[in-house]
Amino acid sequence: MSRFTLMTCLVIGSMSHAMGIHTEVSVLAWSSDGTSVLLLTEAHGPEGGGSTTYSIAGSRPMVSFKVSSDFSPGGATQPQTVSLAQCQKLLGTLDKELTARGFDGVTVDTSCPLREGSVKVRHSAPTALPEGWTQTMRGTTLVLSEREHVVLEVAKGMTAFVSPTGRGVAVLTLTNYDSALVGVWARAQAGGPFVAGSK
Repeated sequence: MSRFTLMTCLVIGSMSHAMGIHTEVSVLAWSSDGTSVLLLTEAHGPEGGGSTTYSIAGSRPMVSFKVSSDFSPGGATQPQTVSLAQCQKLLGTLDKELTARGFDGVTVDTSCPLREGSVKVRHSAPTALPEGWTQTMRGTTLVLSEREHVVLEVAKGMTAFVSPTGRGVAVLTLTNYDSALVGVWARAQAGGPFVAGSK
């Protein structure tokens, strides 16, 4: 069984944070085989407005779709820089990618402008570990094990999400203000070696 370690303490979104932009990344759903994950990234600007991006990462190269961006340059204006046509095209492509990668419980409404419920997840990604997996702390290090074999060690400030099949792991960094994707690892079969996905 493979083992990988993430011990580097990352500076989360340093450029965005310096600009006053706060970013939140959420794990929305896993593909049916558990090797790909759907992520939602929401950025919030200091003057109002923000952006919404959906990404799919895992066993295949990562793809991202920024379907809305209306950061305010100041004052009361929040200009939308993603046109209705672009939004519809991006949501349509997202829908096709989700189908191709085996996301059975996710539906996409391609009508724009984007609104709450445009991307619906029938079964949210579980936060509980799959059967046979355990999580312990060794000092400030989080250790994930599968059937008593250490699979992953992450430093303080990071958290790991494991797919229900145990074939995918997504690692995020977390602070009081921001979260960011560190990476996604997947494996061809349960018990096999994990391989880092492309970011």
